[in-house]
Amino acid sequence: MTCHEAAQSLGAYVLGALDPADRREVDSHLFDCPACAAELSDLEQLTPLLARLTIDDVDAPLVTPSDDLFSRVAAAADRSSHRPRM
Repeated sequence: MTCHEAAQSLGAYVLGALDPADRREVDSHLFDCPACAAELSDLEQLTPLLARLTIDDVDAPLVTPSDDLFSRVAAAADRSSHRPRM
């Protein structure tokens, strides 16, 4: 298993959603890869926070941008692109 493959599985690993065979593969990789083990450690710190979320925390009303938002952002980007770079 490569680091890329392991990284794609770490979220499911933390949540206990990997099947046993995939979990063993990730475990084996983590044993030999300190970088992926550190990433796993970081992700594990999120699970208590996720457990505290309620549906109201994630079901926010949609925000409708003003009609002129795109033109204002495009104009600002155009202005900044003409500034001399240092």
